[in-house]
Amino acid sequence: MLKIRLQGTTKDLKWFKKILEKDRRITVLSVSEPFANKGTNKLARQGKKVLLIDADAQGSLMASLGYTEPDKLEVTLVTIMEQIVNEDFPESDEGILHHNEGVYLLLANIEFSGIEVSLINILSRETVLKEYVNSVTESYDYILIDCMPSLEMVTINALACADFVLIPVQAAYLPLKA
Repeated sequence: MLKIRLQGTTKDLKWFKKILEKDRRITVLSVSEPFANKGTNKLARQGKKVLLIDADAQGSLMASLGYTEPDKLEVTLVTIMEQIVNEDFPESDEGILHHNEGVYLLLANIEFSGIEVSLINILSRETVLKEYVNSVTESYDYILIDCMPSLEMVTINALACADFVLIPVQAAYLPLKA
């Protein structure tokens, strides 16, 4: 039995509720008020300190926030994770960028696509990201991790350190089924 709480725009809420109520294995616990505002800085505008971690080699989060040359970054999420694997723990603000919308970022670049290979033979490989997140938790009100759309070791790392999981899904039959 899957229990969910729906959040989204008016159109999304109406569509998802209609589809999900057809499946008896799914219980819709509640439906939120429709989202009025969109944007990455809503929490920051409310005075919250937010860290966004881009855990996706495609770098969609990074690109959407205007960082177009990821390979020029000296410290990325790969650097941080490699330091943790080598027990050389990074400084709490190492690699963190401040965006003009009021959020903080730890970005990835194409090197991130090779992190899976680095994690294969490591003990507790599913908690590498958790070690980092635990070390910076006190500095932020919210830490949001953008993952790739697959269940690989990096996504498992993100799930292992998460308190809550949001899975955005396009309002269409096949994405919902997947």
